[in-house]
Amino acid sequence: MYEGVCPVCGRNSQCQKASAIYAAGTSHARGYAYDEGRRRRTTTVNQSTLAKQLSPQALQPNHGSLGKGIALLIFGLFLHLFCSVIMSSTGASISASIFAPLCMTGWPLAIGTLITVADVIQAKQFKADLPRRQANWHVWNTVYYCYLDDVAFVPGGPPFHPSQLPGFMATNTGPFAAAAVARPVSRSGLEDRR
Repeated sequence: MYEGVCPVCGRNSQCQKASAIYAAGTSHARGYAYDEGRRRRTTTVNQSTLAKQLSPQALQPNHGSLGKGIALLIFGLFLHLFCSVIMSSTGASISASIFAPLCMTGWPLAIGTLITVADVIQAKQFKADLPRRQANWHVWNTVYYCYLDDVAFVPGGPPFHPSQLPGFMATNTGPFAAAAVARPVSRSGLEDRR
């Protein structure tokens, strides 16, 4: 018997896997934007409302801010060294050459440190939560959606509205209660299905 039978109407003719709806309703467009005469590369993600509601949790953290934090740290460090060399060449004492430029270079160093530390902490939390996310991903791969009744369901489980899915995945409630006991998953298996 086909497992995607809607628990509300008892039919499967209008049922489709959430992963298929997500794939069909999500598109990525790459292009270029021009700001003040400068060209920069952009990526736009367009999703239908249903695809957004049925989206899975991310399995890899987004490290976009880590690069910015490190770049800001390096910029601040080079600026500090440059200012220190200039001050020491004018005959200032060593302590003045080291500490005086901090009034100018302290901001990029402090902000870069905060961004980098915050991203590293977030990555550690993400890594600690990865087994639960992997288990949820396996459950998400079995979720179906019925177009007739506007409900999502895991075969054999109760129906729920698609807008509840992100909350279920975040808290291990609803159809994801069984996923609280996480199973280890090989990385190659996850990459094949993405």
